[in-house]
Amino acid sequence: GEELLLREGCFFELIDTAGAGFEEETGGAARGVSGGGKGPGILQDFSTLNRGQARLTARIVAELVTVFKIPPSEIGVVTPYNAHASLLRDSLQALADSSGVPAMADVEVATVDGFQGREKTAIVLD
Repeated sequence: GEELLLREGCFFELIDTAGAGFEEETGGAARGVSGGGKGPGILQDFSTLNRGQARLTARIVAELVTVFKIPPSEIGVVTPYNAHASLLRDSLQALADSSGVPAMADVEVATVDGFQGREKTAIVLD
């Protein structure tokens, strides 16, 4: 399989994606993101997302579940943008569908405001 992204026993990991070819999209270019019906579409027209970053984050979440045995319900993903939160939900669902990683829908994905005051075993900042 693929090389692990996270190091065992590490409680804080930063992955620098600068220069990795992950391009942000805004406005009309960000269409085609469903997000499971969450988030008002009008706000997403002016929001930002990054498809490459979402795929990377989905892989990290999958590692937390499969390698580190953290239940999906104990994982939170925090992102500053509504459109990106919707894309992350879609990416996690696609990963669950393609790889059989269980219960990815139980991973809580929210914006910074939406996650304020919440606690999880693992938090992924995207």
